[in-house]
Parts: sequence; C-alpha cells; structure tokens
Amino acid sequence: MGNGTTIATKSVIATVVGVFGYLKGSVNELFVVLALFIICDYISGTVLALTQGKFSAKTGVYGAVKKVFYVLLVFIGFLIDLLVANVGNRLGFVITTNGAFGIAITCYLVGTEGLSILESLALMGLPVPDFMKKALGIILDKSKNLSGLEDENKKN
Repeated sequence: MGNGTTIATKSVIATVVGVFGYLKGSVNELFVVLALFIICDYISGTVLALTQGKFSAKTGVYGAVKKVFYVLLVFIGFLIDLLVANVGNRLGFVITTNGAFGIAITCYLVGTEGLSILESLALMGLPVPDFMKKALGIILDKSKNLSGLEDENKKN
C-alpha cells in the first residue's frame, strides 16, 4: 500500500469517526423510537402480507433495505446540521441548528412509520383509535415545520 493510499484510508476513517462523534450526541430517545417503529412496521407489514397471501421474499428484502436507508436519511439530516454550523463558522457567523434538520427528518419518519403500522394493524382487523392516527399525523405535519422549510406540495 502506497503512502497516498494510507493517507486516504486514514482520512476516511478519521472522517467517519468524526461524524459518528458528532452524531453520538444526537442519537437520543427520538432515534430509539424511530428504530423501534421501523422494526414494528417491518414486522406488521410482513405479517399483513403473510395473512393476505401476498408475501414475497423479494418485496421483503426490498422493504428491509429501504428501512436501513431510513437511518442513512437521518444521518444526512444531522450532517446538514453539521455542515450549516461549519459553513457559518468559517464565514464568521455562529449558526446553531440544534439538530433541527436531523430531528425534523427523524420526526417525519416516526410519523410515517407510525401511520404505516396503524394501517397494517387496521387491515389485519385490529381496532385502531382515531386519536393515535391524529397524534401521528400531527407529528408528521409538525416535522415539516421543524426544519423551517415549507412543504413544497402545499405551495402548488
């Protein structure tokens, strides 16, 4: 391995460690709730597909891969927070997002996963209280406001 390759490898490792060091403080109860909702949604969706005779291994694998990428989406949100703070700092401004982008994405995914769980349960014949749907809908709607960005669909 050449010297350039060693430096590149060390740089990648340092970057990954630095990012995870930054994110360590951002992984909180909200992220744990999301992880549990992802697992519950996958299980409820799989059980629903099995009970309806629509289970497909290919679809199941695709669903699992998609859930893994939800975590990547959350990390991207927190990286945007890091980037905004870093750029502001380099320009001489103190910009703190307090994790707004990462939190907004996490809340959005909690809302969508929660509603998906309730939908699967309802399709299985379980009674799902309206207040749960409303609560998750509110979380989903409020997550759009957390980032400070308006939903593009509402503009049109």
